[in-house]
Amino acid sequence: MPRVPEFASNVPQDITQIVPAEYRNPAQISEGGVLIVGASATGLQIGEELLNAGHEVTLAVGTHIRVPRRYRGRDILYWMDTIGAFAAEASPADERGMPPPQLVGSLDNHDLDIGVLQGQGGRLVGHATGISGRTMQFAPDLGETIGKADNQMFQLLEKIDGFIAANEIQPPMDKPGAVRPIDIPAAPQALHLDAENICTIVWATGYVRRYPWLRMPVLDSHGEILHENGITPIDGLYVLGMRFQRTKGSNIVDGVGRDAEYLSEHMLRRETVQAA
Repeated sequence: MPRVPEFASNVPQDITQIVPAEYRNPAQISEGGVLIVGASATGLQIGEELLNAGHEVTLAVGTHIRVPRRYRGRDILYWMDTIGAFAAEASPADERGMPPPQLVGSLDNHDLDIGVLQGQGGRLVGHATGISGRTMQFAPDLGETIGKADNQMFQLLEKIDGFIAANEIQPPMDKPGAVRPIDIPAAPQALHLDAENICTIVWATGYVRRYPWLRMPVLDSHGEILHENGITPIDGLYVLGMRFQRTKGSNIVDGVGRDAEYLSEHMLRRETVQAA
């Protein structure tokens, strides 16, 4: 289910509000400016498309993960897999504090991050905190949020470079400055929707899972299934394919198989014990 902040109910009725699941193309967006709340891949894709269609776009930037689409001659996911990033241990609690990376697919393999969106004419503000009347409010954290994401990205690239050097691999070097920190603009902490001609808000703020069909006492206070490495507290009930179930790659095609093997071995041991 789309995760929309509670204060969205205070947005004036004449302002159109949509979630990404309802978005199809720019034609359904009325004339005027657009505020996109959320800076992961979905918010950036919608923002780029709306900018190209002639809309003025403001992007409210929250916690995000920035990586280049390609690095040292390879897709970034190749390097992340090669250095073991997806096999690293994780826990379900990590998911709530770690959004997916700003990665999109495109015919020309171009990067799409908040710096690219800013270069195309998009305006950046801090994460949305509330609305008062017709004034949307934002946290003064844009610089901190961008700086943290940039630091994490460069740490990852250093690990990749270290792996390349240690294993005497010789991939091509990127052009100098191909990946650089994002220029942090001065950002307002409040915007009056009418003064800025903002007529649409896109809540690109992610999703939460709901299990109305699961009539078992196995959900935590966040509504998520309680489990340890896929094993729930209810005997015989297991989960598979959850984000960060055991590793940082548990929910991707290349990672779910390892978790399936782990659970299969657990089930075999369980059957052996019960048979004895």
